[in-house]
Amino acid sequence: MTKYTDLFDEVLPEVPGVPQDLAANAIRNTVIEFCQGSWCWRYIMDPAPVLAGLNTYELDPPPGAEVAQVLLVSVDGKEIHPIGQSDLVARLPLWATERGEVKYFLTDDPAQVILAPVPVRKIAGGLVVTAALQPTRASTTFPTWIWSRYFDALADGAKARLLAMPKKPWTSPELFTLYRGRFDAAMGGAKAESHRGLTRAPQRTTSYH
Repeated sequence: MTKYTDLFDEVLPEVPGVPQDLAANAIRNTVIEFCQGSWCWRYIMDPAPVLAGLNTYELDPPPGAEVAQVLLVSVDGKEIHPIGQSDLVARLPLWATERGEVKYFLTDDPAQVILAPVPVRKIAGGLVVTAALQPTRASTTFPTWIWSRYFDALADGAKARLLAMPKKPWTSPELFTLYRGRFDAAMGGAKAESHRGLTRAPQRTTSYH
């Protein structure tokens, strides 16, 4: 794991006078935004049992992380399809109570998945979820591979956040525009790479504290 403060050497020289706690918070928020916007941190949850009559399942990300987006869901080895509630109601008006073979999932709350229709049978280890993760707001570290792979983008994003703060000794709209543009471009490229990666076996990452 890598501490957010490990980016100080790259960030602080561009924002002279910024307090270290403010810089650490900007770095943390940047990492969270990057993970949320790029889906770079893909994680396969441990298989969970599907229970007859139960359609809502809480997700269990590793410590220090939370689910940014559910990407893929399979039930009994078959991928099911994401769907919005209005579309689901149009197709299955009684989806919340009607039982049958699961075809769809909803993720209005990224901390859980809702299966539709309600599972009609128990399937041991039948639910497998691939999710994009992001660090929590209380985290102090994040995976080192993200630091290594996206170091420049994360430093650019953190500097942009700080340089955009109004009426500070380090405020610089010009440099903000430069660094924010670099960050957005890197995040967009990582998102495109993640989309391509979803056509292959997703990456399993270790839990972190």
